[in-house]
Amino acid sequence: MTVEECSRELRPIIESNCILLQKPSLQDVLIAEPHSTGISDWELDGLLLRRCMENIATTTATLTSLIQLLEEVKNMVIADQIQTQVVKATDSIAECHRHMKSGRLLDAFLLSKQAIESSETAFFDPSMLALLYFPEDQKFAIYVPLFVPVSLPLLLSTGAALKHLFKGKDKSAKQQTDETDSIMDKTSTETSS
Repeated sequence: MTVEECSRELRPIIESNCILLQKPSLQDVLIAEPHSTGISDWELDGLLLRRCMENIATTTATLTSLIQLLEEVKNMVIADQIQTQVVKATDSIAECHRHMKSGRLLDAFLLSKQAIESSETAFFDPSMLALLYFPEDQKFAIYVPLFVPVSLPLLLSTGAALKHLFKGKDKSAKQQTDETDSIMDKTSTETSS
């Protein structure tokens, strides 16, 4: 089969691939000789474009997961290096979009690769992982066994001290009442005699 025959047979397949890879015309498409094993420019552009889109989607998903994690764990401290990585990832995505629109797909791919690396560096930062495995609800499970043995004697002694204090006040109030009653009795006997 000659190149012309092969070109005529493969034309519908090439046209559908051009539509899928967003290549507008077939003018740049050449069918290579069978012994050639290289990749054409439009194939490279298609691969770079697809990888850019995949990297941007992964970066966006990672940053969204990071935001959700930070909303769930309220007391998580964000270090400066994490903020730097997040800003770097978002800037890389924005720059990647600009390069994709202008047709510089290799630069766009490199920026998308940088964006995914920055977002995953921020998400998997060791300082965040330490706080992630120490959530708010588990603090009670850790601190209760430590403080109950210490606080139980304190509470019991405080209760005993309060009880003793109130008993002392009750006794002094009772004594004052008894003294008042005895004075009243004396005055009433003196007035009646």
